[in-house]
Amino acid sequence: MKRRRPFTLMEVMVVLAIIALITAAGTVSIGRLLSDQRFRSSVASVEELLQIAQDAMLLYGNDVDVIFREVDRGIELELRSVLKQVKPPLSRYFTNHHLPAIHGVAFEGEEEENREGEIELEFYGSGSTMSRGLLFLGNRERGPWSAIPLYGYPHRFLAGKRRELPFREREDERASVVLYPEEIPDAE
Repeated sequence: MKRRRPFTLMEVMVVLAIIALITAAGTVSIGRLLSDQRFRSSVASVEELLQIAQDAMLLYGNDVDVIFREVDRGIELELRSVLKQVKPPLSRYFTNHHLPAIHGVAFEGEEEENREGEIELEFYGSGSTMSRGLLFLGNRERGPWSAIPLYGYPHRFLAGKRRELPFREREDERASVVLYPEEIPDAE
């Protein structure tokens, strides 16, 4: 019987190097997926908090400000009741919410061309005055910004119905986006 020759040190080192490269590529890919999922989850949280602000306005006749502030790590979102004290169960949402996965926020609306940094959205007078425009949320690791349309009237904020707009191409996209249709379809 012929004896098998053992592996050389060089062969073992090459195999370990290949395993290390595959592991590193997988780790980067998983890290990117986790970052993307955190961003999507934070955008869904913003949509939920906008819905809560609108609900507090409609159910309780309460004027609500939604304030976005850029902080060192992410953004801070605050729901503020203007006139009345909000009753439970919605009162637990009227605090500061830190969203570390969102690193940029901007608003383009009718009243003002573009606001960045600290943004205040208004939900006033049982739906008579509401901010109208596009709220952009961005992430450093992710190229496109998510845009949440604000219609200016009570409307359900739908997760998954946002547009993906690249930050640098936002100027070009602005002309092609039909933000406010002439006719509003009846919900049936």
